[in-house]
Amino acid sequence: MRAGSTAARGTRHILGVSLQALLLAAILGTIALAMSGVYKPAGFIAGLEGVDAGRGHSAAALVADPSTVNAGQTFHVRGNGFDRTKQTWLRVTTTEATSWYPAPVDSSGDLSVGLEVWNQGRANLAAVQSSRGKSSVVAETWVDVE
Repeated sequence: MRAGSTAARGTRHILGVSLQALLLAAILGTIALAMSGVYKPAGFIAGLEGVDAGRGHSAAALVADPSTVNAGQTFHVRGNGFDRTKQTWLRVTTTEATSWYPAPVDSSGDLSVGLEVWNQGRANLAAVQSSRGKSSVVAETWVDVE
């Protein structure tokens, strides 16, 4: 009888510790997600790498639709959270070339551009904003070209 109750206590203990660890992970994940808008490393932990937010950076986001295209196929790049008072360009970098495209931003801070990429492989799409001679990448994403 004593061995049975010891095994039951051990099982309850292991189950309790596992649930506590799960609860702690959920709490830490929620805190990281909540801080991601103001603290850059928290965005990385929360899985929001594409959003360059906090510490003086814009909260711009960029998405390629679809994220996998055939070479020469037109695809759509859209984004939001851009500063409409700055000049905005979309830099497309492949293993073979880098191209620049104007990316107009509307009054609500959104941009929308149709593109074609002819070089196969993975292409980096970066939104670059410039003002008074200073340029910076404010958002980026990737597209796979087959």
